Amino acid sequence: MEQIVLACLRLRIVVVATAAVLVAAGLWQIRQAPLDVVPEFSPETLQVRTEALGLSAAEVESLITVPLEADLLVGVPWLNPSSRNR
Repeated sequence: MEQIVLACLRLRIVVVATAAVLVAAGLWQIRQAPLDVVPEFSPETLQVRTEALGLSAAEVESLITVPLEADLLVGVPWLNPSSRNR
């Protein structure tokens, strides 16, 4: 291990040049990567879809979806109730 450290200190210009080349190659790869490879840092979302034959959309929402959301999502940490799609 000591020999590696001494070699790096003696050849510090080579070590810095190699690091610069690796950083440049990484930046070039990021720019060439398709957009679906880069992760998206948006908040997680959940969509609840319910249906009931014979009921209108308003009835399904008031009788099934709202109580289902209230029962299932109660106690979920970091839930923002104002962001629900209605």
